[in-house]
Amino acid sequence: MPDSNYYDLSRIGLNDVFAQPVSTALMKTSGTYANWDFSHTWGIEETLNDGYPYLRYLAPDLPATAAPGDSGGTTKVTAEPSFGNHLVIQVSSQEIATPKISDAIPSSGVTNPYVSGSDIDGVDEGTNKFVVVYEADNDNRVVKFAQLTLTSGEIRPYYLIERVNNQSLATLTEGYALGTRETKTIPITRIGTGDIDNLAVTVSGTSFELTQPTVTTLNNGTPSTRFTVKAKGGLAAGTYTSTVTISADHLANVTFTVTQVVQPVVRVKNAPQGGFSVVPPSRTTIDLGDENTGATIQVRADVQTSASGATFSNVEVDDDVLVQLLGALKDKNAASQTVTTVVEGGADQVVVDLPLAAIRKAMVANTRGTLIVRTDSTTYAMPLSLLRELSKDSTEEMISISINRISGSLKEKIERAAKAQGLLLLNRPTEFKVAIGDQERSDFGENYVERIVDVDSGADPSKATAVRYDPVTESFLFVPSTFKTKDKATEVVMKSTHNSIYMVIRTEKTFSDLRGHWAKGNMELLASKLIVKGLSATEFGPGVSITRAEFTALLVRSLGLGAIASDRSFQDVNAKSWYFDDVQAAVKAGLVKGLADGTFRPDDLITREQMTVIMAAALRFVGKEPADADENKSLDRFTDEDKIHAWALDSAAISVKAGMITGREDSTFAPTAFATRAEAGSMLVRMLRYIEFID
Repeated sequence: MPDSNYYDLSRIGLNDVFAQPVSTALMKTSGTYANWDFSHTWGIEETLNDGYPYLRYLAPDLPATAAPGDSGGTTKVTAEPSFGNHLVIQVSSQEIATPKISDAIPSSGVTNPYVSGSDIDGVDEGTNKFVVVYEADNDNRVVKFAQLTLTSGEIRPYYLIERVNNQSLATLTEGYALGTRETKTIPITRIGTGDIDNLAVTVSGTSFELTQPTVTTLNNGTPSTRFTVKAKGGLAAGTYTSTVTISADHLANVTFTVTQVVQPVVRVKNAPQGGFSVVPPSRTTIDLGDENTGATIQVRADVQTSASGATFSNVEVDDDVLVQLLGALKDKNAASQTVTTVVEGGADQVVVDLPLAAIRKAMVANTRGTLIVRTDSTTYAMPLSLLRELSKDSTEEMISISINRISGSLKEKIERAAKAQGLLLLNRPTEFKVAIGDQERSDFGENYVERIVDVDSGADPSKATAVRYDPVTESFLFVPSTFKTKDKATEVVMKSTHNSIYMVIRTEKTFSDLRGHWAKGNMELLASKLIVKGLSATEFGPGVSITRAEFTALLVRSLGLGAIASDRSFQDVNAKSWYFDDVQAAVKAGLVKGLADGTFRPDDLITREQMTVIMAAALRFVGKEPADADENKSLDRFTDEDKIHAWALDSAAISVKAGMITGREDSTFAPTAFATRAEAGSMLVRMLRYIEFID
């Protein structure tokens, strides 16, 4: 009996010597059939032929044609499926073997269903040139099949060139020779399939000149060409930007920008002889920066030598230059709104003259930011708002910023005074001046102006400080300052409300009665910064109570305030008293108001709550008052909160929020207790660190 023939015994019920009888279930299982080819000849599926084996035939041809699509780079196929069936499209880089009837349609990489005559993208005549067309039934099985090999005539051409990036030409200096202009060569490269005819370029405005492409048709044989663009001659100082347009038949216009910066000539005053000489372009650089970097003009200036042997440079920035630099600030982040004049050359004295007209011009009149002058070792930073304030009533044309490293007899005098007072100078004394015309402006009111100096060797901020020198009394006064050390060099940032002679000193103060005391570190820190003095050379008196006048003087010194006259005085503050200038400065700054009876009571011992009122006023003066200092939350930690007077509640909460006052060991605030020198000093240290006046 043949072993490859079978019949369904359940349905026929007869014995057949030419076939094997099997059950219906086995008849519908491919494993039953020995030596049958179910890969190519036979098929067995539940949904076809009632689940019995069937012969597989190759799918018959589907009549189909290809033609160019409606969009560039596409084709379209026309074919008609039988009623109830639909079309499926597959694009391939290689020929597909003819499927058999009822094969499953591919599930990915196909368009299913495809509408006859619609665009098919992703095709080209080189690689993806095979378009497979399936006619499929409702079960997505093959009914008919067609495979088309596309030619260029069956693909709609597309017209495209490589993108051209925006171009910036090398910076020129006003008055430039024609031969110094950069000529930029711009390539045009065809990357589409269609021929690009009648190629041309144009440029907007009148600031640039260009040449036309060397060829005007791009095709397979000539896929690229080029043209040039450069600035025209005689452009004034400024920034010029124009749009270049590339056009051709069938091509969507391609545009890019070209920018030329022409920097103004910077003049250098050759004092004392007068007159100006033009700094060569190679010695002047203007960088407008970006949104994260400031604008800078860098000058390698002439260095003159005076009769005394001191060297100096004097740079005057032209009006157009400053307007250009200031105009660049509007698009910068707040931290980058700076205009810096960098003067190289190493002169002892550097004077930078800036035109007030540029600062007042309408286009930059409301510009925020900071004007900075930087030399080889020193930086001076002045807010634009302060410059406008200082010059608002002036008819002068120039504001001068001077940085002078002291030399000669004055330098020797300062060194002698420092030595006599046990101070070690860590850098060369430097004088800062600002003048509107010939009138010097040294007092900046409530505005702290930054100065940065470099110290050659690392400096310990617990034993070093910036100071200003008083030439009348030959004394040295604390200046708020922070230290940043990098690579064994130290940068000292000084903040002061007035100009003077500044330097960095080192000194170390110790007192025998502070040994083992809880406030030892804070008191010796303040003493090393010349803010507090001991009762004697060896005793500090940490437990001694402090008077209102003494604390006011300490606060004024801590803020680096100078002697400033006030239009208000107290009947019990004598003009000849040692604290008169300090009280006047405190009144002018709004730190103290006195008592309700019009007195100050300078010799009264100061209470802890009175101190918080004065220190809270100090935070407001420097613009560092903490937000959300809720008295209910800040003060509820103290068991005697109800003992704080109403007039001191807000200030006490602010002082606690800022960490200036922490209370006593028994969890009390002790508002009416008299403050000791140790308590007052410790509160000042915390305040100075909070407002970043010390490290």
